[in-house]
Amino acid sequence: MKKQPSSLEQVKITPLRQDILNVLQASKKPLGAYDILGKLKKKRPNAEPPTVYRVLDFLVDAKLVHRIESQNAYVCCSSHTHDSISHQALLLSCQNCKNSFEFEDKNIFASIAKFSKNFGLTIDDALIEMKGLCQNCSRK
Repeated sequence: MKKQPSSLEQVKITPLRQDILNVLQASKKPLGAYDILGKLKKKRPNAEPPTVYRVLDFLVDAKLVHRIESQNAYVCCSSHTHDSISHQALLLSCQNCKNSFEFEDKNIFASIAKFSKNFGLTIDDALIEMKGLCQNCSRK
């Protein structure tokens, strides 16, 4: 298991990491690694896929970015209040506008923690992805 930084202050954000964070922060939509690479090449023409993947792995481990498994895509974490033990969030992916919205609900994750304890499971990270329509799109 990879060692998690204990706080954001301990995470070293290099210029390359910042550039990739900036690409993700500029988009409300989840981006695949090659989408990120395409946008990054505007500033760093020599950027290569392995570099982007390494930085994305680092940013996920640092809890600054979520990897959405079902889309093989990445989105910035909207909350920097996650503790160093777990990284839990609810993510709504709008099927119309493709934007993503992150929520936290301590009650849902308390239920998951109780469930995992009852079955002797350890959960390091939990990203629950929901698909539907955001508030703006559901009004149309």
